[in-house]
This record gives sequence, structure tokens and C-alpha cells, in this order.
Amino acid sequence: MVTDLLFEIEFDKFHFEEIHNNPPKGIFKPPKKRRENYSGINFSSNNSINCNSCFDDELDDLLAKREPDFYDFILSYMHSKHIDTEPELYKKAEVDRKVFAKIRSMRKTNHRPSKPTAIKLCLALELTSRQTQEMLSTLGYGMSNASKVDKIIMFFIEHNDFNIFKIDNKIREKTEHRYLIENL
Repeated sequence: MVTDLLFEIEFDKFHFEEIHNNPPKGIFKPPKKRRENYSGINFSSNNSINCNSCFDDELDDLLAKREPDFYDFILSYMHSKHIDTEPELYKKAEVDRKVFAKIRSMRKTNHRPSKPTAIKLCLALELTSRQTQEMLSTLGYGMSNASKVDKIIMFFIEHNDFNIFKIDNKIREKTEHRYLIENL
């Protein structure tokens, strides 16, 4: 548990390992490497290559692949952390049922939860700092030492303190703004 004294003593020198451009690993098998297909290449009279159709085909193939998304990771971590029901998770995370329903259907609707919502779910799942960053990367978010809010959140995670209210109160104390809990 992070006490105010521990926070004051250690926070200024705290630095976490940032993850950049590393896709999540370990939960799902990586996609198989695709063989190059140059059958769509056309040569024009001036010997330049016209490859629009092969790029379009490659892009279509890439977009057709179903990569694991944020909700897939939630389900996987729920299983590994022995959280039996979704309501148990979203209540612990202080996430509204309607917001969680949007996350559940994000593949169909292209919904993208906010970074604070994603962080609250990571805290409720009691993920490590690396797992948290990997989860956030599935949504295009990241954690940075340059952000005081991110640094506070990661400090608590590194100290295995996942209390959303306590973390939000410390953020409010240091930045004068709420971040995780909106209506207090």
C-alpha cells in the first residue's frame, strides 16, 4: 500500500519503463508472416513499376486479419485473474454498464474507450505496469514519464496499490484535477 510518506519520498525519483511500438505479447499467438506476392506488379513502357493493385491487395489482406483487441485482452485477463463476471469487473473499475457494453461491441462499432476508462479497467484487473501498457497500446494509448498523471498511476501500480479512489485523490492533490473519477 502506498502511504503519503512513501509517495513523497519516492515519487520524485520514480521512473518506469515506457513501452513504445511493442505489440502485446504472450496472450495470443502472433500472426504468421505473409509471403510476398508480386503477381499484381505491372511494368509500364518507361520501366517504372506500377504496383497500386498489389498494395491495395496487401492492404486489404492486412485489414481483413483480425488482431486481438482490447476486449479480447479483458476477457483473457478476467479468466487468468479468476474474475467470473463482467459486472464484477466493471463495478470494481467504476465503469458504467453502458460504457462497458460499448467496449464489448467495439469490434462492430469501432468504439474506442477513453484512456481513463481503459486505465480503470487495467487497475480493476490488477495488471502489472507492463500489462497495463500493453493493454493501452491495443487502443493506441501509451503511458509516459513526461505525464505527471501517467507517472502517478504507474507509481501506484508498481507498488501493487490498485485503489482507483486513492490514485485519483493523489492525482487531484498533485494536479488539481480529477482524472479517473469524474463525479466526485
